[in-house]
Amino acid sequence: MELNANDMRALESLEQKLAVIRDRVRGVVSRHANGLYLCGRPGTSKSFTVRTTLEAENCLYHFHDGHLTPMGLF
Repeated sequence: MELNANDMRALESLEQKLAVIRDRVRGVVSRHANGLYLCGRPGTSKSFTVRTTLEAENCLYHFHDGHLTPMGLF
């Protein structure tokens, strides 16, 4: 299947957004930032991108899937 120009633009836009997420995660890992609050529609590769970036950086992390309350975030 060949991608058309609109598909290519959409892929480039997605890759730019994922690159920002990876950069922010690396900022937290290197302690340049205290944390990262990432929200968005389900199924848009947020958790996958964060987890693969943490694994690439050889970081220990705990993944908790589910709803986070304001008190839990605090």
